[in-house]
Amino acid sequence: MTKQKIKFSGDGSSGPARDESSVEEARDRLAGLLPDDALQDALEGLRPEEITGPGGLMSQLAGRVLESALGAELSGHVGYPPGQAPPGGAGNVRNGLTAKTVRTDLGPVHVRTPRDRDGSFEPQLVKKRQTGWRAWMTGCSTSMPAG
Repeated sequence: MTKQKIKFSGDGSSGPARDESSVEEARDRLAGLLPDDALQDALEGLRPEEITGPGGLMSQLAGRVLESALGAELSGHVGYPPGQAPPGGAGNVRNGLTAKTVRTDLGPVHVRTPRDRDGSFEPQLVKKRQTGWRAWMTGCSTSMPAG
């Protein structure tokens, strides 16, 4: 099981947009985990549609990133990471996953959103009943510098 180190604000809001240096730091950390030569090896022999087409590598990677971020959101909500007991004993606990398909510019992205026992978890990244991600992506792009 992988550890989730993504942090979200505790008030349930998505907070201010991250500055460009935070994004660059995340990209650099990922590049360290997946060096260019390893990425080239992984892509070798794949047809373009297997990379960018519906259900392709890009949409699968997007789904994994979203699932990891949603799991981190739930950790912030319930107050403890996966695999640990809730602080103070009984209380709100993790309660499985719900499958969901989100329409994106990459095509359909399959995501498993985490749930909590008392149903009070309201994810901010991909909200309940949200099926499209274009509006969210468009909103983020307005805070990015042009060019």
